[in-house]
Amino acid sequence: MKVLVSDLVDHGHLTVHATAPNAERRDRQLLERVLSGLRAKL
Repeated sequence: MKVLVSDLVDHGHLTVHATAPNAERRDRQLLERVLSGLRAKL
């Protein structure tokens, strides 16, 4: 995931922002939604 995100950022397709406080609880759910969206596109 880190490599994919890094490549997307390097090519200007993704912007990364600092995480919000207390965001750790939602990290897994967010990553699952991102992965699901990527699978749908690929």
